[in-house]
Amino acid sequence: MAEARRPIHFVIDASVSVKWRLLDEHDVIAADAILRDLLADRIRLLAQEHIRFEVPNALRRAQRTGRLPAVEARPAVKESLTWGIQPFASDELVLSAFDMSSNLGCSFNDGLHVALAHATQCPLTYADARLRNALGDRFPLAIWIADYESAPIGR
Repeated sequence: MAEARRPIHFVIDASVSVKWRLLDEHDVIAADAILRDLLADRIRLLAQEHIRFEVPNALRRAQRTGRLPAVEARPAVKESLTWGIQPFASDELVLSAFDMSSNLGCSFNDGLHVALAHATQCPLTYADARLRNALGDRFPLAIWIADYESAPIGR
């Protein structure tokens, strides 16, 4: 009997998942590949707990500026709560994020993603240009969204 494949785990930031609903964003095709892999159970996504608020905030901003029709905004928020992204929260994560954001020169929220990737030793897939500039090549677990490669089906 063949061994069941285990999903690959990734830490994700809100800027990736927002692209699943805001189709005028850059790298939507790469974001869609992540969503397809998630829905096909080839990958699992982890995030810091705050993602539950970051995504609705970004969608509300898009609604307010006319990028997301008002009739689609609330259903998009509701859908975001069903994506199955596993949230993490802990005091240790907060302290680690504070230190990492100080050392890397990124925002505290971005530091939460980096700290979670570091703690879980899972790749951080992200689409935030400011975080990309702050990280440079100093965080080997980071994968820029355009560099994401879909998980092999038989894995």
